[in-house]
Amino acid sequence: MDRRENALDIFEKKFLMDYIQAVLSVDINIQINVVKDFMLRFALNDNSYVDNIFIRHFPMELLFKIHSTVLGLTDIHNKTDMEILLFNIFTFIYRNRNLLTDSTAHGIIIIIVEYIKNIGRLSFLYPKGLMDSIINCVSNENNKILFISENAVLNFYFAFMPIKFSHKFWKVCETVYNIDSNCIVSFSHDKLQDKTDEIMNRCYTTSEECAVLLFEYFQMLYRFGWLNVVEFSIDKLYVMTNMILLRHIDKPEKFYPKYLINLSKIWTGILNEASNKIIDSIDKLAIFAAIFSIHLSKKLQKLCISGKFMATKNIKLRYYIIYFTLVSSPVIDHESKPWLRKVLWDLNNSLQMFIEKKNIRYLKTSDQFLLYQFYVKCHDALYLKIPTRDYDLLDVFCGKLENIRSLSKIY
Repeated sequence: MDRRENALDIFEKKFLMDYIQAVLSVDINIQINVVKDFMLRFALNDNSYVDNIFIRHFPMELLFKIHSTVLGLTDIHNKTDMEILLFNIFTFIYRNRNLLTDSTAHGIIIIIVEYIKNIGRLSFLYPKGLMDSIINCVSNENNKILFISENAVLNFYFAFMPIKFSHKFWKVCETVYNIDSNCIVSFSHDKLQDKTDEIMNRCYTTSEECAVLLFEYFQMLYRFGWLNVVEFSIDKLYVMTNMILLRHIDKPEKFYPKYLINLSKIWTGILNEASNKIIDSIDKLAIFAAIFSIHLSKKLQKLCISGKFMATKNIKLRYYIIYFTLVSSPVIDHESKPWLRKVLWDLNNSLQMFIEKKNIRYLKTSDQFLLYQFYVKCHDALYLKIPTRDYDLLDVFCGKLENIRSLSKIY
């Protein structure tokens, strides 16, 4: 006998046997009551044997009835009751992770996702543990695929407007869009294009929550390498980026939301692949310089603790845009953009800390050159004096450049 079955007392075992017999009834109302009683009895129980009994003997007639009713195909007078029952069943099944790969349980997810897609706001109070159950549900990669394919995260957001459980909702959002990159084969180009169009149009508002959801989705496209494959409005994404950045940029650096880093990665991916001109004004140059400065400042702070600096293609692109902004500093209206000097100052401080804490002379010469060149230009544009210690390091490095053909001409 299964040890999980042994963990049940005699009354629980009898209850399970009664459930198996009772759900065979042809009366839907009896099936509903039996299922409700089962969920009430074992709501706090985490036993895979119990859960398997529940799902293995779940009445298919009831499942079909729920499906047709909540979608408004039949018996619309009992629709609200069936909607509540559907969410209670989902919440019960995924209160733990025992049934993540079960096909019947997956069928419940399909009904939920289809239902959410076709409604506006929920007209009833959803179960208390629903968000926790969704978190468990999307821990499975196949369920993430379903959520992405049907834009379920977006639809859940507009159905719930989850203020009370917002931290849990954003955990769902992050978990779903952090899907394994190997799962890209599960999505067709046309499917992702449709979902990108939908999420772009519905999230193009002044709502910060919609912006965050949009950025999480685009971070997934960035990881997939699909930013140059899926078509979208760069202008709309820029408007959302500009709006969110300016809402937070005056905060102390440590209070920046982490999705600003995602924005840096997203725009790096776009700029690396874009064939059209994106940065076509000083205003846009300043915005991108600010986004990249925030990201690089955070990265340098982490590298001060552990890690090795490597000037990758993406890092170089960010540095060059910031560097060009420093060169353009005299023609930038800093009075209307006081935040630009702030983020550049923060970046300079992080760079100075990195140079002082890390033995920079052990980096590749080309990487040293990039950092020192940037460091000097920061001080020049911000009217800062280079400390004597750093000046001595620069003097030694510049002496080395004379022997490096590729860099000596630049120097």
